[in-house]
Amino acid sequence: MMRSLPKPRTQRLTIIAQDPSAKDGAGKIVRARVDIPAESLQPGPWGYRVQVVDFDAATDTL
Repeated sequence: MMRSLPKPRTQRLTIIAQDPSAKDGAGKIVRARVDIPAESLQPGPWGYRVQVVDFDAATDTL
């Protein structure tokens, strides 16, 4: 009999931590890895706790 593994309590996402036009000292986009409570995510990603909205302030468009 195989035991099922418990579902993880968190999941790790890589996010852009600052406006992509702002770069670090090496000229790379500033990113961060964050742990959030685990949930099923739709494309985007989009979920109960996480909703990514891509807004361009320069052109005032989503």
